Amino acid sequence: MIIRHFLSDLAHPHIGARHGNFKGLFFVEGVQANAASPNKNSPTHFWGENLEGVTWNPVKTGNGNLDARIVYSPHVYGPDVFNQAYFKVGNFPANMPDIWNMHFGFAKDRTGHPVVLGEWGGHYRPGSPDEKWQNALADWLHKKCMTDQFYWCLNPNSGDTGGLLNDDWSTANTRKLNLLARVVPHPTKVKRTNGQICVTHGRYLNSDCHKADQTTTSSESAASQEQYASDRQLESGVKPE
Repeated sequence: MIIRHFLSDLAHPHIGARHGNFKGLFFVEGVQANAASPNKNSPTHFWGENLEGVTWNPVKTGNGNLDARIVYSPHVYGPDVFNQAYFKVGNFPANMPDIWNMHFGFAKDRTGHPVVLGEWGGHYRPGSPDEKWQNALADWLHKKCMTDQFYWCLNPNSGDTGGLLNDDWSTANTRKLNLLARVVPHPTKVKRTNGQICVTHGRYLNSDCHKADQTTTSSESAASQEQYASDRQLESGVKPE
């Protein structure tokens, strides 16, 4: 179960007072503009993208157990949603990592809380600025070890993004699925085995993220490690025996 709150002073006491026994996660979305921000030179944000306020006013409930369940969840989009000025410069999309870091990328290291993109997406048309933007974001997420995310969206009738389904509502947009497979090539998997729910934890493609495979049973863990070795051989172009 997930409870979502906007990043605001009003959310702080509400979380602690109303959800003291809550066992799930609190996903905290950002804002678009913050008049109190001391960073007056920050480029324009998308709705929900701005987490700069956690620098001086991080979300705290007064309950350490609840604070440990806070996840910051910005929303970020590219040129298909709105053609920001920084999408039109000559060094686009190489300029984007600095902007993402300023808007929300810093929050993981600054606060110690995970950052999970709550929304991102676009039409991803071949050769378009949006395709360049999404590819750049995917690469940046790998480098930042922030590949947990929610992609917008499944249905194709979202006018400024399209969907993971094509306009026929039946076939998949394979280009987008391939992009997501590149972002998360080894996702967490859940399966039922002998009446038990077993979880094989996913892992980052970026070895610097140090996310090792773990499973609920030692046998599955061993099998997962063997698969990991096989995957690494395939990724390096070496065919496993």
